[in-house]
Order: sequence, then C-alpha cells, then structure tokens
Amino acid sequence: MVCLAFAPAANLFAQFHTDSEDATVSTFVINEMVVEKQADINFGFVSNDISVNEPLIDPTDGSTSFIAGDVMVGKFQINATDGQSIEITDNSPVTLTGPGSVTEIDFVALLSGFMGTNASDFGGTSVNTGESFSLTDNIYTVWVGGTLEGGSSLTIGEHQGTYTLTVEYVFN
Repeated sequence: MVCLAFAPAANLFAQFHTDSEDATVSTFVINEMVVEKQADINFGFVSNDISVNEPLIDPTDGSTSFIAGDVMVGKFQINATDGQSIEITDNSPVTLTGPGSVTEIDFVALLSGFMGTNASDFGGTSVNTGESFSLTDNIYTVWVGGTLEGGSSLTIGEHQGTYTLTVEYVFN
C-alpha cells in the first residue's frame, strides 16, 4: 500500500514541473546575388608624367581629362532582391604594374550607379563605397571611372592592375 500512495504524488509532482511552448519557424528567401562585369576600365593613352595632371574618367558623364585615345568606363550589373539593402566596396586604390622599374601608378576609383538596367556606357549618380542603401529594383548598374595617380618619368608601356567590386547584402 505504501507504493500505491506515492505513485499519484509522483505524477502530480511531474505535472507541476513540466511545461512546453511552440515557436514559429520562418525565413525570407532572397535571390542569390550576382555581380557581372560588363566592361573593363581603360584610360587609353596618358603622359609619362602624371604627377601634376592626373588622368580622370568621370563615370557619371564619361568626360575625361589628360587622356587620349580609346577610353572606357568600367561597368558592372548587380542582380539582387529588390527591397533589400546592399553595400558596395572595392579594392581601390589599385597599383598598376608595367614594364621597367618606374611603375608607380595607382588607380583610385570613382563610382556611379543607377537603379535598374541601363545600356549606356556611363551615367547614374555618385556612389560612395562602404555605405549601404536599399534596392528599389532587382538590378543595379554601377559604372567605374576614377583617376590615375603617380610620379614623373613613368616607364613607357602598358600598365595593368585588377580592380575588384564587391557587393553584399546588409541585414539589420
């Protein structure tokens, strides 16, 4: 009888020390972000002394200073989820290397952007790297121009470097 008397008390004790609650599991699926280069950056021909007059390509209107020949504004298209925030960063300044020993040329990027697809070779409004903003379209076009900085008596020949545009979603 003693065992029967404690069995209901043990069950009553378990009822007071056990509880449960449900939680909703949810997620919001977004597009995988894709950054596609559509055009490289080309400064054409510049002087071997850029210490005073720095070559410039303006990405908003395609204008140039202290440059001759074929010039090309860089262009990227970003495909992402509209309504989400993104942040654009880059690896500017980029050191250009070339033949010879005097290759002190740095590319300092200037960016402009446009919400949506744009077939133009330049355009948009200025974009500051490192600042986030909300997309109102699932496509964002970025143009890249900039300046070349360097010294005098640069080695004659082609100088190149690799510019990298990085875009990431920003979640608050």
